Amino acid sequence: MKKYIIVLLAMLSITFSSYSRQEEHAKERIHAAKVAYITDRLHLTSDESSRFWPIYSEFEKERKEIKNSFSQKYRTAHPDASDEEISRLYMDDLDFQQQMVELKIKYKEQYLKIISQEQFAELYPAERDFKDLLKRRLREKERRDNGRWNNHRGNY
Repeated sequence: MKKYIIVLLAMLSITFSSYSRQEEHAKERIHAAKVAYITDRLHLTSDESSRFWPIYSEFEKERKEIKNSFSQKYRTAHPDASDEEISRLYMDDLDFQQQMVELKIKYKEQYLKIISQEQFAELYPAERDFKDLLKRRLREKERRDNGRWNNHRGNY
């Protein structure tokens, strides 16, 4: 019996490891596509690009940290929260927005040492457009995959 459990655990470990690698590969591909998309939209030269992307990566890391700390607070929120809890969550949301504005101001100064005002003006719309494009492609893939599943479902 112990052998079966060990084999099962080993198989699960391999499965999760494989899934994790696939997920990491997908994240890398998305990041590379985002870099290419924004580089093209901003018309970055190779010099600008080599100086811009390390700073942008720092910005993304800090933005993610702020979002994660904020989302941690909301995981404990309940729909039937008290007025006091709702008020606290509202103030937390304002704090989150303020932190995001301060972060954008901080990085705007750094970006403008590398890129022009026109390029900077295109940065956030390019981010938003890339996100929309990614969502559209994921929905299309999901529709194709669901169609494939529905077409083959009767065969199993």
